[in-house]
Amino acid sequence: MNVATINLSLRYKGGHKGTLQAATLIHKLEHFIKKYYQNQLFKGAIIALSLVLIAFFSLSFLEYFGRFSSTTRTALFYLFITVSIGTLVWYIVRPILGLVNISRKFGVKEASILIGNHFPEVQDKLLNTLQLQEDALSLIHI
Repeated sequence: MNVATINLSLRYKGGHKGTLQAATLIHKLEHFIKKYYQNQLFKGAIIALSLVLIAFFSLSFLEYFGRFSSTTRTALFYLFITVSIGTLVWYIVRPILGLVNISRKFGVKEASILIGNHFPEVQDKLLNTLQLQEDALSLIHI
């Protein structure tokens, strides 16, 4: 049996029984995670661009009024390059790695907790459904 054939039943407050396929739930959570990382990438691009521009104009301002020696200008240049690369890696490369599922630290459980915090009416149901699915899969593989 694979994940697509496992049906999970949920009891709602109204007393009626609804069936939700586990694969559909996982697919929707994966879609949410992808949107989450796309949002992180978009915000990161704005923040990274802003920080790099602020650093550039600040260092240009310092150089204009400071009239530094060649050694100091070289140090400021390498400082700018280091800050720019660090900013790009932190705010752009990390979300890209999460988006392509290489370094994903935001999984299905974390997504369900985040959704549950935003929508309190499904808070426990979503996490319980995922835990029941894990239990069902572990029983199948025993």
